[in-house]
Amino acid sequence: MSKDAQATKVDRNLFASVKLVGGTTVNGLLYGIALGLYCLCALSLFQELKCPGHRRHHIFTLIHLSLVMSCGLFVLAAMNWEVRVAFIDYAHYMKGGSLGYNLLFVSHLPIDVAIGGVRMVLYVLLLGIMIWRLWVIWNTSRYVTVVMTLPVLSLLAFLGFEIFTFVPTSHKSNDSLAPVRVFTSMVLGLATVVITGFLIVWRIVSFRRRHAKTLGQHALGSHYISIIAILVESFSLVAVWLSCELATNDRDYIWENSSSNLFLSQSEPFIIIIAYFLFMYRIIAKRAWTRDTERQLTTLQWNRSQQQTIDTESAFVIEIPPAHRRAG
Repeated sequence: MSKDAQATKVDRNLFASVKLVGGTTVNGLLYGIALGLYCLCALSLFQELKCPGHRRHHIFTLIHLSLVMSCGLFVLAAMNWEVRVAFIDYAHYMKGGSLGYNLLFVSHLPIDVAIGGVRMVLYVLLLGIMIWRLWVIWNTSRYVTVVMTLPVLSLLAFLGFEIFTFVPTSHKSNDSLAPVRVFTSMVLGLATVVITGFLIVWRIVSFRRRHAKTLGQHALGSHYISIIAILVESFSLVAVWLSCELATNDRDYIWENSSSNLFLSQSEPFIIIIAYFLFMYRIIAKRAWTRDTERQLTTLQWNRSQQQTIDTESAFVIEIPPAHRRAG
């Protein structure tokens, strides 16, 4: 056997191993992490349901969380089914074994198309939350309309390419433009996440610099502008994951990417879900930025400045001794 043939065999075995382990064990572990975060969020919401003023809002949030969790469960179950069919039922398929059967048949089944549709729904939910957070953080600025324009246009372009890519795939259309559409959709998705995240970080960091002296000594404002808050609010985990996925992608022949790209692509829906629940837990715990946060923190700074002024004036008050008071 030549060296090239041996290398090809090793690559195929590695690809098959990543498909098997990544699609089952790794994704199951990630979904377990997401499930733990979901339980924390749901428990906090159930405790808040006692407040009648926000009951509808909490119920809607719980439904939204459950929808995201259901999408993740469907993707996990579907991927496990595909692995079982390819690696157990057709492990000795004549044309390439389990990996060959997966590429030739399983990847064209309706359930694989359904996985693509559910992944698109997860993207829409994530990007929708990010756009909403961008508006919440910038709503007190006079530049809010200008800031919102580019992310919204990027989101609409991404949705257009996602639909343009998903519809031909669902009809099993084999055209030469499919890799280009998929790659363009990936670029637009990453661009939307990066642009929106950058604008969120810019706003929080600029506010942090303006009020660092005052808020640095107050626990009341630290959880709004801490490094962890910035990373979670900007969905940095998703941005890094998508960047690595795009960097390992083969634009020339997108259906036969490297093993690292396969691992990142399979885990992508669950990384999105984890980032989503990390952020939602901050909202439910009332530690995320709201429409009144900037006003509240500015008021905190003003009150502290006033207190410092009063303390300074008090330091210069001259106490008259009692003997001098009687003499006067």
